[in-house]
Amino acid sequence: MSIDQSTLTGESLPATRHSGDAVFSGSIVRRGESNALVYATGTKTYFGKTAQLVQEAHTDSHFQKAVLKIGNYLIVLALVLVTLIITVALFRRDPLLDTLQFALVLTVASIPVAMPTVLSVTMAVGAKKLSQKKAIVSRLVAIEELAGVDVLCADKTGTLTQNKLTKGRSIQRQQYPRRSSDF
Repeated sequence: MSIDQSTLTGESLPATRHSGDAVFSGSIVRRGESNALVYATGTKTYFGKTAQLVQEAHTDSHFQKAVLKIGNYLIVLALVLVTLIITVALFRRDPLLDTLQFALVLTVASIPVAMPTVLSVTMAVGAKKLSQKKAIVSRLVAIEELAGVDVLCADKTGTLTQNKLTKGRSIQRQQYPRRSSDF
């Protein structure tokens, strides 16, 4: 049989399958016929496992990591300043209630509550400008992720690769004999 597995592999050419070979769900039979035994359905199929992995995949983007890093830095800085203020106030014998009020104000003021909102609005403005240039933006975080890309790898069908570059054996171009009219 000739099987089109482009939905699963991205390969544009059909694959040949013989009797006893596995054929994955989502494949289209282009030529031939065969009897088959279904041994897995749903998320137990190769196609289902792939879909489930994509659905479950969750990683923090560079954007989220940067926001958390800045937030953590500001929190640590606030704690150091509060400790310093309380130490100096105790040394100077200032009223404890006034010192705690000042420390609380400093702590609340130093935590960047609006920073994620401001950054999200900035990303939304960028998404709007990209959409005016006919780009499709599905997630705001994807804009920031793609902005850091130096090399984008795709195969001949346009399918994106796994973010891993490997060097394989180079294929030599076959030299065909010239026609007599080429001389």
